[in-house]
Amino acid sequence: MAAADASPAGPSAAHPSRPRSSILRIADWIAGAIAVSWSLFQIYVGALALVDPFKVRIIHVAFALALASLRIRSADEETRPGRFGLFSAAALLVSAGTVVYVFLDYERMSTRMPFVDRVGTLDTLVGLALVVLVLEISRRILGFALTLVTLAFVAYGFLGPWLPGLLGHRGISLASFAEVNFLTTEGLLGVPTGVSADVVFYFVLFSAVLEASGGGRLFIDLATSVSGRVRGGPAKIAVLASSLFGTISGSAVANVVGTGVFTIPMMKRIGYAPKFAGAVEAVSSTGGQLMPPVMGAAAFVMADMMGVPYLAVVKAAIVPALLYYLGVFSAVHL
Repeated sequence: MAAADASPAGPSAAHPSRPRSSILRIADWIAGAIAVSWSLFQIYVGALALVDPFKVRIIHVAFALALASLRIRSADEETRPGRFGLFSAAALLVSAGTVVYVFLDYERMSTRMPFVDRVGTLDTLVGLALVVLVLEISRRILGFALTLVTLAFVAYGFLGPWLPGLLGHRGISLASFAEVNFLTTEGLLGVPTGVSADVVFYFVLFSAVLEASGGGRLFIDLATSVSGRVRGGPAKIAVLASSLFGTISGSAVANVVGTGVFTIPMMKRIGYAPKFAGAVEAVSSTGGQLMPPVMGAAAFVMADMMGVPYLAVVKAAIVPALLYYLGVFSAVHL
């Protein structure tokens, strides 16, 4: 008995994954709590029409960064799914710390004159930390391409005095850079963030609720009942299902995930080449970004920048979207 207790094969060795799985469960619980809190905050803002864009946008960004840091995994972390890394902890700290800092000093921030009043050292540090976190999460989600393009433009702002000819300019300081992206509703907290906080989030929330309640499956069943028995049925099901799913999701990726898992195997089973099946689903799902009422994020930004109601963009997109799917449907039939 003593030998058994002294052997390395004790309780911890028998269940080596228990601590890691416990950490993962805690991280998932925190992510769920953040997601629910974010949704409740946005509903509160929408119901009470909170008009302070600075406060709404900074909280919106903080929620997004905190949730993304818990749900994404780098290539190294894929081999250790239970690992709660330093990056996740740092991201949560920066996100929560930014919101706390804003609330503690909100009176000064809301009454200061941008580009006139002095930017404090702590303002600069918090702003730079927020920008770095956004860049790192963007790199993890979207890869290096967009991050490198962003860094190139940032570098251009700092290197202006040393650039030749027409490319040269006075340059910006770290304090000015942090002020634009943190203390004003420009830069990081500009129009795209405002559109996301004021409009896009509610459509995404509606789409998620509808999908969780079986709406996505309903669209697939409806498409099957309409075109399941005609020539080229599974491919036409993919087109119709993607067009219907596009009405509740402005994301091509979500469209593929929601409909492609059913339609691609159906197309392959009746003899379509895998490449053709994938192409039909990809083209059909991409069109979902154009299908009203829930379109891609660019449509919301377009409405905000043009100063027109989003409904006007929806009306303008109906005919092109229907023509797009008519063309895809005809190509599949032929």
